[in-house]
Amino acid sequence: MRKIKFRGHSTINKWCVYGKLIEKDGAYWILEKAIGMYSERKANNIYDGLGGRFRFELHHVYKESLGQYTGLKDKNGVEIYEGDIVKFHTGDICEVVFTGGSFEMISRVGKNKGKYFVFPRNKDIDELSEVIGNIFENPELLEQEG
Repeated sequence: MRKIKFRGHSTINKWCVYGKLIEKDGAYWILEKAIGMYSERKANNIYDGLGGRFRFELHHVYKESLGQYTGLKDKNGVEIYEGDIVKFHTGDICEVVFTGGSFEMISRVGKNKGKYFVFPRNKDIDELSEVIGNIFENPELLEQEG
């Protein structure tokens, strides 16, 4: 079973943050938990139910930067998220999208430009693909001639 988590870019520093997605009144937040115990005097503690306290961070993120984890990794072990730009061994450059209840890829550059592909749910993806960016930080990768 894949882990459900999200990635977004902080509105403060544009760094990627990872964790649980929270939406409230049209604003989007990522809840990131830091491992380690903290004292009762610290703010932002969350209790684990066993008496332990863990610090957490709540990051306001850009809506257009949000992406859900696909459960797969590329050939370098990088997690693949919705909104990532992935280059395949064929030279095709694809955008990872979530549509119709599943992850798919749309080829934006290469011989299969404009075609949709069902996102592979097997080990081949980690040998045939490489995350080269994402649509929030690197939209120019989808405009290259291929």
